[in-house]
Amino acid sequence: MLTLPLEKLAYIITKAREFDVEVPPVDEDPGSNPSDDAEWDVLEAGADNPTYQELVDAISSLSDPGRVELLALTWLVAATTARRIGARRSKKPAAFTMRRRRIT
Repeated sequence: MLTLPLEKLAYIITKAREFDVEVPPVDEDPGSNPSDDAEWDVLEAGADNPTYQELVDAISSLSDPGRVELLALTWLVAATTARRIGARRSKKPAAFTMRRRRIT
């Protein structure tokens, strides 16, 4: 049975996704209007981006059993995802299995 609060789990998942999509800074004009650059600066990893620390703090605030549950859920999702990717790779579309015709 899951004892980890769903709100806390949702927060950790959100922060982990935010951290996962971060990219190195590329905006040459960081003083530009956020609405002009579609607010892409939010995705840039930098010293002033608190996403990593927020994720660490959220995980650190969990009790030991909560961390164990989070780890078990992480493993479960990773195994399920790997199985789905493997199943997709084994079912190749017909376009990939057709032979190339020789043009003479």
